[in-house]
Amino acid sequence: RLRASLVLHCIEWQKLHTDLLNRLVRNQLEGLHQMIKDNTTTLSERPNNIGRLNELLTLLQALKKKLPDTEAQFEPIENQYALLHKFEVRITDNEQQLLNTLQSVWAAFLQTLKKAERSLNISSNSMEKDFRDALKDFAAACIKLREDSQNALPYSDDFTIEKACAINATFTERLKEKHEAALVLKDGLPIFHMTMPDDKPLTELEADLNLLDRVWGLAKSWDEKW
Repeated sequence: RLRASLVLHCIEWQKLHTDLLNRLVRNQLEGLHQMIKDNTTTLSERPNNIGRLNELLTLLQALKKKLPDTEAQFEPIENQYALLHKFEVRITDNEQQLLNTLQSVWAAFLQTLKKAERSLNISSNSMEKDFRDALKDFAAACIKLREDSQNALPYSDDFTIEKACAINATFTERLKEKHEAALVLKDGLPIFHMTMPDDKPLTELEADLNLLDRVWGLAKSWDEKW
C-alpha cells in the first residue's frame, strides 16, 4: 500500500510539473507568434508623416537588434516540447500548429524586416526634400514674424492700453504657433541628419513680448487703481 501511495504521489507530482512546464512554454510560444504578427502588421504600414516614419524606423532598428535574442528562444522551446512529448503530455492541435510553423513564420518575418527596411528608406528619401523645404519655409516665416513684430508691437506710448495688450496677445499666439511647429519639425531632424534654423528671431520676439507684457501690465494696473 505504501509503495502504491508513493507511485501515485510521484505520478501526481510529475503531472503538476509537466502541466506547469506546458503552460510556461505555451505562453512563450504564443507570445513569439503574437509579436511576429503584431510587428508584421505595423511594419506593413506606409508612413504618412515624418513622426510616423521616425516611429517605424525606431521599431525596425529595435527588432533587428533583438534578432539574436529572439532566435535564441527557439531551440529551448523545441527542447521543452520534446520533453513534454517524452512524458506523453498531450497538447492541443492549435499549440502543435504554432510549434510546427514557428521556423517558417520566423523566416517570413525576417523577409518582412528586409522589405520594411527598403520601403522605409524609399519613404525617407521621398520625404527628405519636403522636409528640407519645410525647414526653409519655417525659417522664412520666423524672420517674417520678427519683422512684423518690430513694425507692430507697442514699443511707444502712442497706443492705448487696450490696443497694446491686444497686439501683445496676438503676437504671443503667433509665437506659440511657431514653437509648436518647431516641435513637429524636430521629429525629422535625426532621420535626415539636419539641424533647426537659427532661433534668434523667435528668442528676440519672446524677450520683447515678456518686457512689453510687464510694461503694459503695470500701466493697466496703474490705470485701474487711479
